Amino acid sequence: MQFTIPISEDSFYRPIPGDFLNFREDDGLCAFYVINVHHYYEKLDASRYMAENIVIEAEPVTLPDDIGSESHHKLCRKLNANRRYPNLGT
Repeated sequence: MQFTIPISEDSFYRPIPGDFLNFREDDGLCAFYVINVHHYYEKLDASRYMAENIVIEAEPVTLPDDIGSESHHKLCRKLNANRRYPNLGT
């Protein structure tokens, strides 16, 4: 699954491996575990670079039925996701 989510230029947060990312959907949440982060830079001049893109490798995590969106539950079933969101019990 691939999708793009813009991050504000003045955002202080950048995901790191081990983070959990949550996204709100119309009928609930979807959640992913960050595996790796790739930074791509554009060269401005001889000594300066500017971050151009950040690509995040992540896998879906299972959520309880009452908070997870239907599309996220379908994705987890399709990919046989076995990682659970932390501190949510079963």
